[in-house]
This record gives sequence, structure tokens and C-alpha cells, in this order.
Amino acid sequence: MDLILVLQIALLALLLGLSGFFSSSETALFSLDKLQLERMRQAKHPKLSNIQRLLAEPRRLIVTILIGNELVNVAASNISATVVMHHMGGTDAWWVNIFIMLPLLLLIGEITPKTLAVRNNERFSSAVSGPIELFARLITPLRWIVRIISDLLITLVSGDKSRSQGNIVTEDLVRTLADEAAEAGALDEAEKEYIHNIIAFGNRTVEEVMTPRSNMETLTLQATMVEVMQLLELERVSRVPVVGENPDEVVGILYYRDLLSVDLSGYSSMEDLKPLLRQPYFVPESKPILDLMHSFREKKRSLALILDEYGGVTGLVTMGDLLASIFGEIHDPEDPDNDATAESLENGCYRLDGNLDVAQANQLIKATLDVDVAETIGGLLLHTHGELPQEGTVIALDQWCFKITRMEGTRIIEAIACHVGRETGKVGCEALLRQGERKKLAAKPDAAEGEPQPLQQKGAGRAETAVKEELS
Repeated sequence: MDLILVLQIALLALLLGLSGFFSSSETALFSLDKLQLERMRQAKHPKLSNIQRLLAEPRRLIVTILIGNELVNVAASNISATVVMHHMGGTDAWWVNIFIMLPLLLLIGEITPKTLAVRNNERFSSAVSGPIELFARLITPLRWIVRIISDLLITLVSGDKSRSQGNIVTEDLVRTLADEAAEAGALDEAEKEYIHNIIAFGNRTVEEVMTPRSNMETLTLQATMVEVMQLLELERVSRVPVVGENPDEVVGILYYRDLLSVDLSGYSSMEDLKPLLRQPYFVPESKPILDLMHSFREKKRSLALILDEYGGVTGLVTMGDLLASIFGEIHDPEDPDNDATAESLENGCYRLDGNLDVAQANQLIKATLDVDVAETIGGLLLHTHGELPQEGTVIALDQWCFKITRMEGTRIIEAIACHVGRETGKVGCEALLRQGERKKLAAKPDAAEGEPQPLQQKGAGRAETAVKEELS
């Protein structure tokens, strides 16, 4: 065996080892999870900074590994073919690459190193992070050429230039980094929530943040000036949609500030103020809120009316609603409408505001009402009843009896809820609710601390009998 053959075989073995090195590097580095990185950070691992630097730019890392792997694989195949042609002669060297080099590359360059790396990813990552970082710097010009060509190909295939720019940074990665920063004390909880909300912002539609039509404050063209000023001043709204005979017929938006420079003494109704109305801005309920924010900026608007697929108005959304989806609701302590409450009454009953969140109501009255059906108590009762209720309508739901006590138009403003202890029907609920008498929470402070008390107090005998008959 001559010296050249020995050198060629040694070089071939080295290239196969390098192929295994790059394959194991890819598997080890990308299989590290958040818990392992945190454990390495707490242990002050000496190689952690190198590993984090590589993982912070995943596209740079994967391009570096792929370039190295392809170079050594191609070189190994060429050397094996050269050895066969030089020492075995003929043109039948192709079978060597297929039946010898391919299994060698799979076993030594791929399967074995990747299996070992995934089982010992922390040790492998520590060992390869330094050499991989050095190799990435050495091939920087080649890496940039590959990246430019890759960007062009991705743009041609997808038609979306933005997708081919920058590093491969996913939303989950950003969320994870924010969580880790909060755990390390670099961010507080509020800042972490802002980051999570900003990421979710781009995936939400206006339907998710809008004020539904049932909660919209509107004026009709027949409204008197007294009604107009009462709505604008008492309800503290700065702008309000004005509708015609049909609620879906929005004729314009009235801005409170537009009235400040007008002498209203000569006006008697909303019809007279029609020239002051501004053109409404309509958007579909499927519009992403990120696109709507851009539209607000471009069109210098701050309110949009939401349309369903049939062209009907389903609600409205303001710039404040969009900002609230990031920063949360900012309540005015002087605004009485901001605090939806549950007031404790006698016999385990509660007076609930219709716009009280179902989840919040569950906490306040210790119930298990379905939070997936509707967001508010009013919406839940409307869905359960199946049609528009009236004041006095009784609704049985879960282990609770509800009575609608106040409505405004199609909105449920207030309802009484009484705990039964087991499911009952409408007749039992009606008998039970007749016995209820309102009592302030301040008069019975213990009621808010424990479970709702059964309705078995003095004078409730007939109600209890009626409930039992209904249950039997």
C-alpha cells in the first residue's frame, strides 16, 4: 500500500468524522430546551455564552452547519471515487459511492452521531459550540452568498419578500425569551405581558376586541337635543354613531367636540345636526387589528364600525380598544360604568350587572357557569333563553336561577341570581325567586366569604316545596 493511498484513506476517515461532527452539532444545539438552558445558567456553565450566541441567530447557525456538512460529504464522495478509479481502474467507480460511501455517510455521518447527540445534547453542545462559532466566522463571505441566493429563491417561490428577510425567529422563541427575562428579573411581569400581547396582537381580528352592537351607544335622527346632550355628557362618550330607521343604517358619527363651536339654541333634534355628522368608516369583522391600526393612522380615524358577512353592523372598535388589547383595560375610577358588580342578597341570591364577565361572576358568586358560551352574564342569559327576554323573565341555568330585572332595548342590564344547589326548572325557579328580598352586602359581610347559602330561611317554605316538586 503506497503512501498516497494511506493519505487518501486517512483524509476520507477525517471527512467522515467531520460529517458526523456537523450532524451532531445540529442535533445537539437545536434539541436544547428551556429547562436545560436555565439549568446551565444556574450552574454558571462556561460554554453557555457561546451556546446562547449561536441559538440567538438560528438561521446563521443552520446555514453554517449545512455548508460544512455538504462540503465534507461532497469531498468524501469525490475522494472515494478517486481512490477507486486510481487503484481499481475502470469506469465502474459509481458502485463504490452507492454501496459503500452512502452507507458510511448514513451510519458515521448522520444516524450514529445524531443519536448520540440527542441523548447527550448538553455535553455535545458544550464541545461543539466553540468550533462551530469559529467556522461560522471563517466562512462569513460564503455564508452571505448562500443567504442572498436563498433569499432570492424563497422570494421567487413564495412571492413574499418579507418572509425571506432576517433570522428564523419564531413567536414561541420570543415568548420564551420574555419568560426567561422575567424569571431572571430583567423584565417585570407587566412588561412580559406586554410582549406576549404584542405578539398576539398580529393574530387577532377586530371581532375579538370590538364592542358588540348590543352594548353600543347610538342616537337616532329623531332624538331630541336633550337626549343628545344627555348621552354625550352623562354617558361620557366623545363620539356616537347616529342611525336611521334601521339599526344597520348608520348615517354618520357625531363628535362631541364638533358641537362645542356651534350655537345649539336653534336646533331641536338630531335631524338638525345632520350636517355635522362625519362619514362612518366600515370594516369587516375578519380584518386583522394590526391592519386596522395602520388604517386608523393613514386615514386619521379612531373609530370603525364592524360589518358581518351580510353587511349588518355587529359592533364598533376604537383606537382605545386596540391599545387595550396590548396594555389591558384602563379604567377611569370616576366612571361608574367601569365596575360591573355582584351584590349579595338574602337567601343565597345575588344582583348581577349584565355586563359582568362570566369568569369574574364565577369568582364572586362561586359558580361554575360556562365561560365559553359568552363573555358577559347578559350574553350568557340571552344565549340560554334562546330569544329576547323581558323584564321578569326567569331562566334556569346549571344550579342557578336567574331573573331579568332590568333591560334597556335588547340589552340585559341587571339580573337576580339565586343558588339552588342542584339543577331545577323554570317553575321551581319562579317560586324560589319570589321569596328573594334584596339586601346590601354591607349588611351581611359574611355572605361574600363563604359559599352561597341554601334558600331555607324563615318564610321560604313554600318556595322550597315548589322547588322540590319541580325536581321530583
